[in-house]
Amino acid sequence: MFLSFSLHTSHFAKAADKLIEDPNLEIAIRDVLQKYSGDITIDDLEKLDTLYQTRKENIVNSLKGLEYAKNLYSLYFSNNNISDVSPIANLPKLTKLSLGGNKLKDISKLGSLPSLTNLGLNHNQIEEISVLSNFPNLEILSINHNQIKNINNLNNLTKLTFLNIEENQITDISAIHDLKKLNLFMANSNQIRDLTPFINLQILSIQINNNKIEDLAPLAAMKDLGNLRIAGNQIKDISPLANLNKLTLLELANNQIEDITPLKNLKNIAGLYISKNRIQDISPLKGTNFRTVDLRENHIQDITPLVQMSSLQHILLSKNNIDDIQPLEYTQYLSEVDISANPLNQESNSLIEKIQRQGTIVKSGDLYYKNCSFDCIYVWLNGQEKQVENRIFEQDGRMLISLREIFELLGATVTWDPETYHITAEKGTNKVTIQIGSKESQINDIPTAMDVAPTLVGDVTYVPIRFVSEAIGAVVDWDAMSQRILIKSK
Repeated sequence: MFLSFSLHTSHFAKAADKLIEDPNLEIAIRDVLQKYSGDITIDDLEKLDTLYQTRKENIVNSLKGLEYAKNLYSLYFSNNNISDVSPIANLPKLTKLSLGGNKLKDISKLGSLPSLTNLGLNHNQIEEISVLSNFPNLEILSINHNQIKNINNLNNLTKLTFLNIEENQITDISAIHDLKKLNLFMANSNQIRDLTPFINLQILSIQINNNKIEDLAPLAAMKDLGNLRIAGNQIKDISPLANLNKLTLLELANNQIEDITPLKNLKNIAGLYISKNRIQDISPLKGTNFRTVDLRENHIQDITPLVQMSSLQHILLSKNNIDDIQPLEYTQYLSEVDISANPLNQESNSLIEKIQRQGTIVKSGDLYYKNCSFDCIYVWLNGQEKQVENRIFEQDGRMLISLREIFELLGATVTWDPETYHITAEKGTNKVTIQIGSKESQINDIPTAMDVAPTLVGDVTYVPIRFVSEAIGAVVDWDAMSQRILIKSK
């Protein structure tokens, strides 16, 4: 009996080990389990709670074997070569799944994941998404950068708070009409014309750049809308926005707008991005509280109204018809002004020097800001320009950025503990520890409360910009309209 049992046990372990056919997946499993000798058994797989790509250079091709990881709660394998999802199709406890940047075409086998709340399938080759209707508990869904044409099956995902469908081939968004909990909707670069589905929704942030939108009327009653990015469309009339008093960020670049009068009473806008339009008259901006205004590539000649914008800090005016910058002499509150590529008169040089002596950064001559797409974020770190890949978004009135990117830009070392969901960043004598989902943090071992808890979107952890930067020893300013973070190390 003893001999028989020993042989059976050995066979069991060996068979289980064969189930992990991908050597790089096995390495990740061993790293997470801290098991570097002996076979990986089914018992080992059942111990997995969180599994992620522990070594970025190790590309994973297959998830085979994970069907035995029945207690798996979260799985993060973005940017690999995975094409088959069948091994993870029936994991009852799987709650967070991130497979962005793989080679997925068919996701129909993902049929039985009753606990799924967070799903990231961005940057794949997916066309058909009807299987997603099986996940009524989904709260966060990223299916951007695929080949999707139809999202009608999303209409029963009534718990969704975050939906990203950017860079697809979608024309009809009527499915979102029933998504009453939706806070953030991102649909840049599709073929959307009709905004009617937004009627009666209480969305806080809409990003729908680069579509075919002409009529903003369906947005007129969205009183809670705080962030609207609708650049690169065919908009002429912005009067439906006139009463959206909670708007703090408005992006209308690259449209056909001439009249900005509807903006004159929007007192809470901090940043207005309205370059590449047909604007001549900026007098409606007098008396507004805008802090950043981007008016590049319009037809502006008279900038006198800027004198009556006492909150203005950043103004971008390159490639207009401005010859006289005398009004800027009386705007001592400005931090930065860009007047490059304008037909400035001879008096301008001395005025520029005077304005600079007042502490304002002036860009003039033939200099331009780098042409930033609507999706990119630039960071000015001690005067040096950097770029980050993951976009910034708003949550509970705070702007959040990718934790790893901002920490590493500041020269910190970042470590992640998948067991406790703690993240630690260290730079010199500074040490910051935070936990996903918790507002409690520690700065140099001193308990500190955050305004907004760190949150996981796909496989990216987002944290409040200001908290992170100040905690690590820097002064930070988020310039929403020019899509820049201004950081100065202490």
